[in-house]
Order: sequence, then structure tokens, then C-alpha cells
Amino acid sequence: GASAVVGVEFINSIARASEEIVKANRRGPDTPPTAPLKPADEAPLDVWCTDVRGVTRVPEAKKFDVLVSELMDASGLGENLIQLMRYARNELCRRGAPVIPARLRLLGVLCEVRLPQLAGTDMDAFWPVWPPERNSETLWLGVDLDKGEGDFRVLTKPAEFMSLELGKADVNDVPTRADLKFEGAEAGRANFVVWWFETQLSTADPSVVLTNAPKCIDDRHPATCWGQAAAELPSDVQVTP
Repeated sequence: GASAVVGVEFINSIARASEEIVKANRRGPDTPPTAPLKPADEAPLDVWCTDVRGVTRVPEAKKFDVLVSELMDASGLGENLIQLMRYARNELCRRGAPVIPARLRLLGVLCEVRLPQLAGTDMDAFWPVWPPERNSETLWLGVDLDKGEGDFRVLTKPAEFMSLELGKADVNDVPTRADLKFEGAEAGRANFVVWWFETQLSTADPSVVLTNAPKCIDDRHPATCWGQAAAELPSDVQVTP
């Protein structure tokens, strides 16, 4: 395990909660001897409540050996993930420090989406106002293909949108526009694109993966707390196998 850890969290309540969780799980006079974490004097943890870009450059002798980042949302790119990881690695870590997760891929499918029937009754009259976020200015909607929230019929096989090396990739490496080719799996009219992330946690072992891929499409990996991201197509697209 690490001899010392520094965590950076922008939201004060989450930063304080993380300190309480660590304290409750350290071995000591008020916790069981089976507690998973070492005492504070053996493995100190500091939590800085700030944006990581506000952390001044660390002197070379005190730079960190490993960078571990959370994934921000179901889309895979939320909250400036690419920029934050690049800054943290360049300014706060030793040269060549490993990054966890190491790589990020975005994959997606085209879907034909309808409102689910209610006791056999067609409810598509509510389509313009479902889901509620559809009328907002958000770039994408949160969905979960495994929960059956809406009638999502997957029409294509997964296609890769992009692949990036985290900690090295810059925002300019994220294309603003790309031509994608989907292989049809079922006939239908696609009106939504649904995508998810797949992160390779280690460069040494490509099999160690964290993904929010729907289990109905990829059941090789454990489920996560995330659903998937979806966006409505400007116009319907006819799909054939």
C-alpha cells in the first residue's frame, strides 16, 4: 500500500465525508483490529478541498508516484476529465508516473426508442416530454438499458467512438466531429445513439477493465453505479442487418 495519500475534491461536503470514512476504517483504539486501513501515523491521508488546477506545482522531490482519478459521469468525458488528468500528471506527478485508469474508450450503438406500453396502451403521445431532461439544454441524457426505462431496441453492433491515453491526451485529442460506421444487427429506424465508457485500469494488464456498458450488450464485466449516455439523432436513420 501507499505510504501517504493526498486526495483532491472540489465539493466541501464530499471532501469532509471522505475524511470521516477513512477515519472510521483505520485500525486504532476506537476501531476493530480487522479495520482495512493502517493507523494515521503509518499511512497519512490529506484531503485538499479545491479544484486540482488550483494546486500549485509540487517541487520535484515531493511529486507523487501514482495518479488515481474518478470517472465523472456516464458519458466518460464529463467535468473536464481529460484536462484535469493531464494537468495533474504533468504538474503533480513524477515523470512517467502510472495513471489509473490508463486508457479510455467510448463505444456506442444506434437504437430505436419508444415509450414503454402501459397495460398494452400505446403511450407515445408523451414522447415530446420524455424523459424530462429532453427539453433542457443538456448535451446528453442519462439512460439505463438494463432497467427497461423506455423501450430501447438496439439496432447495431457496438462501434468505437474514440480511444485516449489518460494523463497524456489533451482536449484537442477529442474530435468535435467524426464519421462513424455502424454494423447493422436488426432492421429498424434509429432515433437515438447510446454510448458508454470502457476504461483500462492498467497498461500492464488490458483485461482489468471498468465499464458502464449495458449488461444486455456486454456481460463480461460487473455492473457499476452508472447507466449510459444517450442523445437524440437529428433525424431517423434506417438500419438494416
